Amino acid sequence: MNEHIIDSGRTPVRGLWIKRGTSIHPLPFSLISHIYHGRGHSFLYNKARLLRKLRSPLTFLENKLPGDQFIRTHRNYIVNIDCIETCLYHEQVIIMQHGLVIPVSRRKRRQLRLLLERGGQSIQ
Repeated sequence: MNEHIIDSGRTPVRGLWIKRGTSIHPLPFSLISHIYHGRGHSFLYNKARLLRKLRSPLTFLENKLPGDQFIRTHRNYIVNIDCIETCLYHEQVIIMQHGLVIPVSRRKRRQLRLLLERGGQSIQ
């Protein structure tokens, strides 16, 4: 069964609304640690656990997520900045709190650094 994001307008839940069949379920932003896109699907994770597999482009998801909490670090990744342990700026990678290493493209390094410095995260 395919799942996809729907527009729900203004709602009390701060998250994505995901339609599966005839039902709609909220997925709070706080549960999403990172999103990976590959093979035509976007995979939403909470730490190392897969939450959802969607047929939504990463750009579509990026526009649905709050820009002060999520950042696109690479053409295949969006991360929740609250789940970042360390940013190794010169190595162009992020280490997530659960140990996953996520690449950072050269184009996104400066934007990531500014966002993390505002939030007080560790940058090396």
